[in-house]
Order: sequence, then C-alpha cells, then structure tokens
Amino acid sequence: MANNDLPEDIIVKILTRLPVKSLVRFRCVSKRWRSILSDSQFAKSHFRLAFEQKTLSHRLLVSGSSSLESLDLEKPFGIGNESSVRELACPLQQFGERVLLLGSCNGLVFIGLENCRHLSIWNPLLGLLHNLPSPGFSTKENSNVSLFYHGFAYVSATDDYKVIVAADFGDEVEVEVEIFSMRANIWKRIEASIESVIQGEGVLLNEALHWLDDLNVPEPVIFALDLVKEEFRKIQLPNFMGDGKDFRHLEVVYGGRLLVSRYIPCARDTFRYVDFWVMEEYGVCQSWTKLFDYEVSHKPGYWSLIPILVMETITLTVQMTCRADILVKHDHKEGKLSFHFLDRYKWHMIKYEESLLWLSDYYAVEEKIKRLKTEHKS
Repeated sequence: MANNDLPEDIIVKILTRLPVKSLVRFRCVSKRWRSILSDSQFAKSHFRLAFEQKTLSHRLLVSGSSSLESLDLEKPFGIGNESSVRELACPLQQFGERVLLLGSCNGLVFIGLENCRHLSIWNPLLGLLHNLPSPGFSTKENSNVSLFYHGFAYVSATDDYKVIVAADFGDEVEVEVEIFSMRANIWKRIEASIESVIQGEGVLLNEALHWLDDLNVPEPVIFALDLVKEEFRKIQLPNFMGDGKDFRHLEVVYGGRLLVSRYIPCARDTFRYVDFWVMEEYGVCQSWTKLFDYEVSHKPGYWSLIPILVMETITLTVQMTCRADILVKHDHKEGKLSFHFLDRYKWHMIKYEESLLWLSDYYAVEEKIKRLKTEHKS
C-alpha cells in the first residue's frame, strides 16, 4: 500500500508518537502531511501524549545581551557537546536589545523588551511570533517603567492562555497589574492585594501562578494568583525562623509539587550549600518536606551560587565569579558535572518544552475580521 493510500487516522496515530523534532522536518514531505502537522488538534494530541509518556523535549532558553541560545537539557554542556546548544533568531532582536523571557507554557514563550514594549508570544521551535496589544497602564508614554513580576499560563478551566505583567512607575503611581486573555483579546486591570514586592516569573500549578516573596519580613510567603478568579492568595512557607537560611528560588517539580530552595551562607557571601523542600500536599503548610541537600565543590573565586532548575535527575545552578558566570548542570543519575559560559551579568533564562502548539485557535476570528476589513477597503 502506498503512503498516499494509508487512511488518515492511521497516519495521524503514527505521527502522534514521533518526536517533535522529526515532525518539524516531516512537514516538508507532502502537502497532506503538512496539513496534518499544522492542525491545532493534532498539535494538542501530540503534546498531551508526550506529556503523559514523559517524552517532552525539555530545553533551556538563555537570553544574553545580543544572542538567544537554546540548550538541550538531555545532553551534557561544554566541549564535545556543541550540538546541545542552538543559536535562535527572534524577530524582537531586530531592535538591538536583550529579549526578556517573561514566562513559558506548553512550548510557547512570553517575551518582551524593556519598559513593557513589544510584548509577544513566541514558539522557538516553529519560529512563530504573535504580538500582543500594549497593556493599559495609566502612566505617560515616556515614563520609565520597571517590570516587577510577570507570568504566562494556560487555563484549562476556560481553555484560555493568560499573560500577566505588573509594573512600577516610580513616584507617579503604585504598582499596576494587568492581565491579558488570549481568547478575549483584551487587557484588564486587577487588584493586587500584596503587602510586599514580588519579582520575576510566576510558576504555574493548579490553575494559579506563584511567586516567592523572599523579602517579606519577618515571614516570607508565596503569593498565588488564581487565574480563574483572578485573585491573589497566600501560601505559607516552612517555618525556619532563626536558622540563618534564606529562601531564594521557587518552581514546580516532578509530580506537580511546589519546590523552594534555601541558601546556607558561607564566608565571603559565597552560597555553597543549598537545600530543597517540596510541598507534598498543595496549600498545606505542614506538608513541606526536605527533598535533598546540594553542595557545589568550592573553587577559589566563586562568590555566589544561584539555583535555576531542579528536575528529576538534573540540577542547574549558576556560579557567579569575578571573571565569568557559569551555568552548571549536575546530572544526578550519571554523577557528572558539565558547564556552559554565560554572557556575564546580562543573561536571563527560562525552561520550555518544544511543541507544535500555536495560538491560531485563539486569534483566528480576530485575523479574519482584519482580513475582511482590508478586502472591503480594497
């Protein structure tokens, strides 16, 4: 039986089980295959199956002062493993500024430039970019905007992608929080009942984005934004008051659990030891459990250790030195360390999964209206 004679459902079942990198190449096989692989339902089925079978391709996106790199988390870094690093081209790089990595979800990455300009959703694998309208901040156009916290998430309850940005404008106004619905295609202002300042990327779990407020004195907490109700709530951290350790990092680990890391300061402000804790039962403070300790072999000149990512068999940290910043990958299974040099002081990174998913289902109506208006004018 020739390829073209195979029933459509058989072809789909076969393709659904193939690696995503192969599928990108197979789009050139024929118009029939390109049509199948470009279908949004196929992309959803492929991503869902890869998630269930734990075969997603996990990568680390690193933004420097003038470059974007994608690192394969399944391979060692360094000399002899150059294939684990890919240079990427993003349309926002044409502005000559560092691209900010503001969130990731389902293979899509939320990116932008300083001062909340040119906010976009990007699929690094497919090279597709969708520009978002500007947030409705009340500040003047030429004001200096400081981006405090941000996030990007898929909300299954409403089948919607949502983006959140919170910005400060110095003496003009207090922090303003705007949330964007991809399905509604609008920004909306929400109340942020937060007593302290949270920063960085929100961590997605249970239809909510989470931020660690490690500056809250005397009791650090986690702030969670319910993406359905669009309301903030608090989650308590383990009570370790007085032991001299600081909370510094938050993420979600295997099994869908919140994880926090704590630094144990050494001499000269070198954070050489880190311990990791997971919340076994979501929202229950008493369920925080120690996962493991982590120690980086001390070498002269290292003055700071920053946890970046914890996976089932991998820990990523950044060791900052007086000469260079180094990304360190510790493979627990193999017991090996590998290294990747970073753009000193100018790097930013985020984990993402490669996928065929795109946003066409959410802005197809909007694009159709634009096209009809253009045709009517002509």
